[in-house]
Amino acid sequence: MPFRTLFIAFFAVMVPGGGAVAAAPLESYGALPILSDVEISPDGSTIAYERTSKGKRMVIVQRLASGEVLGGVNMDGEKLRDITWAGNRHVIVTTSQTTSGRGLTYREHEWFLSVSFSLDTKKSVPLMEYFSDDLRAMNTVAKIPQARTVDGRAVVYVEGIYFKSSPSGRLGLFVVDLENGRVRIVETGTSDTRGFVVDARGATVAKSEYDANNRLWRLQQRVGGAWTTTYEVKASIDLPYLVGLSYDGSAVVVGELQNDRWRYRSFALSNGRPAGELWPNTQISSVLIEPSTSQIVGAQRMNDTQDYEFVHPRARVVAASAEAAYPGALSFSVESWTPDWNKIVVKVSGKGRGEVYDIVDMTTHRADRIGQTYDGIGAEDFAEVRWIRYSAADGMTIPAYVTLPNSKPAHNLPLIVLPHGGPASRDDGGFDWLPQALASRGYAVLQPQFRGSYGFGWNFMAAGFGQLGRKMQTDLSDGVRHLASQGLIDSKRVCIVGMSYGGYAALAGASMDPGVYRCAVSVAGISDLQEFLLWRRKRIGADSPGMRFWDRFLGSKGASDPALAVISPITHVARINAPVLLIHGDDDTVVPIAQSEIMQRAMQRAGKQVSFVKLDSEDHWLSRSETRKQLLLSTVNFLERHNPPH
Repeated sequence: MPFRTLFIAFFAVMVPGGGAVAAAPLESYGALPILSDVEISPDGSTIAYERTSKGKRMVIVQRLASGEVLGGVNMDGEKLRDITWAGNRHVIVTTSQTTSGRGLTYREHEWFLSVSFSLDTKKSVPLMEYFSDDLRAMNTVAKIPQARTVDGRAVVYVEGIYFKSSPSGRLGLFVVDLENGRVRIVETGTSDTRGFVVDARGATVAKSEYDANNRLWRLQQRVGGAWTTTYEVKASIDLPYLVGLSYDGSAVVVGELQNDRWRYRSFALSNGRPAGELWPNTQISSVLIEPSTSQIVGAQRMNDTQDYEFVHPRARVVAASAEAAYPGALSFSVESWTPDWNKIVVKVSGKGRGEVYDIVDMTTHRADRIGQTYDGIGAEDFAEVRWIRYSAADGMTIPAYVTLPNSKPAHNLPLIVLPHGGPASRDDGGFDWLPQALASRGYAVLQPQFRGSYGFGWNFMAAGFGQLGRKMQTDLSDGVRHLASQGLIDSKRVCIVGMSYGGYAALAGASMDPGVYRCAVSVAGISDLQEFLLWRRKRIGADSPGMRFWDRFLGSKGASDPALAVISPITHVARINAPVLLIHGDDDTVVPIAQSEIMQRAMQRAGKQVSFVKLDSEDHWLSRSETRKQLLLSTVNFLERHNPPH
């Protein structure tokens, strides 16, 4: 499949010179991608994507044939969360910002907003601004809007918050006419309403409710013109959810955790009866949805790499053909497609390739290069990533990724252990800016998929319940011992770096598993579990699925359980004998910056070696380029000082 580079002149082209190639600068890894979230229009003529240039971020809309830029949306410090086409003439851009809301019981929240960019007027208009109804409603959105074409007009259905007779907001479904911007409510919810599904014609065909008092999740469908409960199930933590519509649009699909895996069950729109199960014998990690109809086209399985199982027959053929054109790729993902699947946008990464976006055209049988995702990081900079498995102390098999530096042989290397966040999450093995950056400085990087991680089956995740700070922690140091036994790393030159739950694991490694790590870097990590849960309880309620999630992993009985002190790093400060770097954003609404501040004070009182870097105006997800570079530079300087790579 031949390649040609498309029209995007502002992406730098890397041309290696003679002799040894110097590592890419750290700033290139720390900066946000210059190209991301590429979405193709339904007719395949235009793409929309996020571009970052000189620290400024925009959503750009551009013709494919000519390269003409039609306009865009300036992010103005907001954080992009989604790009969706509504027909061929409108692009819906959803962003978020951290701010306070009047009348709320907590100080800050991450609020989502959506705007529509018109290719005709070249202007962007907020979606939830011009209400036709005499209704009190917020201008925010609760979920990504559902785009439809109804009676030849481009509209979007938006789940938002409205206020009826009480100060408490309720979830409602609004429709926005993109031609005139008018908003009207089409479905009013109750205090239990959690979501809606709209079919291809714009009819609301299903909604979900959760009765928190009785811990009951309900599917409601419009049967015979009336809302009817067609399925009800007890749910305490892992709530079922509305996935979308079946491939043929005849049923609504519900995702539900059952019998050690997520099941995807269909319920007929005509009568609400069970209509079969999708992928009954496969572990599915995510589902692919056609944006213009909410109908399922396929799903991703997650093993060491991503692969697909399609229910859309054309998609199955096209994706397989496209993937075959990239032999040896470490990661291949389908990012966007036209409804006829004649054109798809793919993201591919691997050794000698870097990470790129391409458009594959099945009519011309060629792939056109859109661009590299990162500026200044060439194909030759991509470090090798290996998929390994090792045995934990109790015999459980732990999968992991190991990233190896290009600059030295794979023997007796200094190591950085990099546990992921979550903890019910996982790494995916594609281009990951942080392990790639650390490998570029001469470190091997271990990313253990410790027990409790998502994507390896329910039994593997359930093995982590009650093991936070216990076996979930020793799974990390068991990985160090495995690599040392293979001669790959030097067990005396190991540090640990982590973000979010990984930040907790870094602090726990330094305080509860001393002697393994020469230093630790905790980014947005939890230091005092009891204080964290008390803070979280004020935000989401004591008896909520979110609090029960933490009790399950902690093995605790609520936020006041004294047993939490045993697995809190702040309790074991006296045992820390390694330098610790704390990094935290002051706009973090997931783990408050106070968690790092109290750890800093406790270590200072104990005479321990600790440094603290505050990231101004940064959230939990490191959404700003400048602060992400600040984090990376601070981390690497700290590591090179306490665990020199050479």
